[in-house]
Amino acid sequence: RWSMISPPKPARKSYKARLADWGFGVTVCIAAIASPSSGRIVTATDHQVQLSHFAGDNLLLKNAPLQLGWNVMVAGSDITPAKPIIAQVRDDLGFPQTGKKSDRNLSVKEVRDSIEGAYQAERRRCIERTFLASFDLTIEQFTSHGSEMFPPETYREMWRRIDECDIGCEFLISGFDAGGQPHILALDHPGVAREYSDLGFWAIGSGQQQAL
Repeated sequence: RWSMISPPKPARKSYKARLADWGFGVTVCIAAIASPSSGRIVTATDHQVQLSHFAGDNLLLKNAPLQLGWNVMVAGSDITPAKPIIAQVRDDLGFPQTGKKSDRNLSVKEVRDSIEGAYQAERRRCIERTFLASFDLTIEQFTSHGSEMFPPETYREMWRRIDECDIGCEFLISGFDAGGQPHILALDHPGVAREYSDLGFWAIGSGQQQAL
């Protein structure tokens, strides 16, 4: 699916999800600045969605607004964690309620800080649920007291698993700052965003190499 991002406008198109085409396949999201003077960013994404145990087309929205003028696309082996991350970013950035117009002028730093913070918070929750919940520990408690609670070899192995914990999805963010300049950001494990605005395009997903 191809779409265009323009500078902030109140109108947004809604998408209806449907169940179809179960099975794994290539997924790709692409963003490209049309030209420095055009005031347009072109985005494209397939509708293949992969969850923990299955995949399908149009099951979830992969191309979603974050704020008027800012958009996010999601790819990965399991995009289930994307929902709380996007919800947190929308809350941070003041995503407008239906029928209301946002008057916020966002900087690229605001968007970057918000998506990084939301990703890292979700990764932290994943670590605690997956590795520490059975010991009734938070990551702070494990950091402070883990070496006293576990044998050295077990402690080192737990840290290795925590360090490698990947929530399984990546994000491609694009939009316009307060001055109307276009930006493209990509974020994946461990939660640090990289900017590709000067390059003018980027892609994420298993089809990244073919797209680039």
